Amino acid sequence: MIGKTKEEWEIIDKKPYEFEEVYCAFIDILGYKNKAELFFKNEYNLIERLDFIFEVVNFINTMTSSLIDKSEKKVQVFSDSIIITYPVKEGSLSSLLHDINVISAQCSMHDLFIRGGLSKGKHIFTNTRKSNFSFLASEALQKAYQLEQKAKMPKILIDRELFQDFTKIDFLYVIKENDDYISHFATQLINRDGNNESDVIAEMTDIQNRLLKEEDISVKEKYQWILDYYYWTVKNTNAFNMNNFSHFRINILNFQELEL
Repeated sequence: MIGKTKEEWEIIDKKPYEFEEVYCAFIDILGYKNKAELFFKNEYNLIERLDFIFEVVNFINTMTSSLIDKSEKKVQVFSDSIIITYPVKEGSLSSLLHDINVISAQCSMHDLFIRGGLSKGKHIFTNTRKSNFSFLASEALQKAYQLEQKAKMPKILIDRELFQDFTKIDFLYVIKENDDYISHFATQLINRDGNNESDVIAEMTDIQNRLLKEEDISVKEKYQWILDYYYWTVKNTNAFNMNNFSHFRINILNFQELEL
C-alpha cells in the first residue's frame, strides 16, 4: 500500500461533509454486569426484558403516531448502552423526551436502572467509501455522554441549552433537582388525577422490598432515590391520600417543577 504525502492529507482533511443536526439521548443500563452474569446463568432474561420495554415504547408510539412523527427515529443498542436520535425538526424533541420518559418508567418497573443524558449537535453516521466500515461521529452523542457521566442516580440529565427548543408541553417532561434538569418519568406511572393509587402503592412497595433485601450500598442508594422521587411526585400531584404513603418517606429531595 502506497502512503499519502503530507500535502495530500492536507487536501483530504479539508474535504467537506454534510452533518445532520440531531437530538441525541445516551442511556446507560446500570448494574449491567450483574444482570449479564445472571443472563448467562439463565436466571435473568435480559434480552426479553429489553425487547419488552421497546415493544411498549413502540406500542405507545403507534397510539400517538397521528400526533407525533416517529418515522425518523434511530435506535442503537450495544452492550449496556442505548442511543436514540431524532433529526432537529419541529416535534422531534417532544418525541424524544416522551420516549426517554417511557423507557425510564418501564425500566424502573422491571428492575432495571438507567441513567443518561440528552443533548443536540452535529452528527454523522455513514459507511466509509473504500473499506465500507461503519463510522459514527457525533457532537450530540458526546455531550449526552458527558451528561450521563454526571448522573449518579437512575435519572437522565437534560442539556439546558435545549430549553430554547422547548414547546410549552415539553416543560412538563422535565423537573429540576438541585442544579440539574432531569426527565420527569414518574408521571408515566403516577397519574396526575390520583386515580391509580393502589397501583402506585404496589409499585413503591415492590421497590421498597427490593431495597430491604439489597446488600450493595450503592444499589440501595438508587432504590432509595427512586422511592424518594416517587414520593415527591405523589405528594406534588395533590391528588393522593398521603397517609397511605407515609411509610415510604425517608429523604426530602430538592425537586422543582419548571415554570411554563
